[in-house]
Amino acid sequence: MLLVSSTVMNMFRLGLFLIMAGGTQISFAEEPHVHLLTAQQQKEVELMREMKRTQMRSVVANSMKLSHAEREVFWPLYEDYMDDVKKLNDRFMALVSEYGEYYVTHTISDRKANKMMDEYFLIEKKKIKLKEKHIKKFRKVLPAKTVVRFFHIDTKLDAMNRVNIAQEVPLFPQE
Repeated sequence: MLLVSSTVMNMFRLGLFLIMAGGTQISFAEEPHVHLLTAQQQKEVELMREMKRTQMRSVVANSMKLSHAEREVFWPLYEDYMDDVKKLNDRFMALVSEYGEYYVTHTISDRKANKMMDEYFLIEKKKIKLKEKHIKKFRKVLPAKTVVRFFHIDTKLDAMNRVNIAQEVPLFPQE
């Protein structure tokens, strides 16, 4: 087994901690493996996730121009949508965490790399289906322009989170 310096491992842990604080956590894994975050760090991540969710809700609230009647139907749909998004984000971060473990130990096989790539694309497909499912719900009770505006805002917020993740997760090794 290749030993990894504690500095490299700590840097990767910090990067994952920062990513997960941005809106995701580790909770899904197909195979058991050691988590990179301690129980205390997991609690801190969950607290930061709640803060991030509150901030995102505030951005949405300030960006949407909803009448009182629209607000009454919008916010329950929004919360339902965000609960579903969180489940997919949890699954994605489990994949990132698993990747991190293989990255720092340099122990990933071709078979496992392919399996992880397949999981990534499955999550992406599920994201699209999730949005399609919730767009239908929003369209039933809100004007089309309102629905488009919300999903435009949501797409921008998602893009910002993806940039944060891309900055923290190192490229896959070619070894």
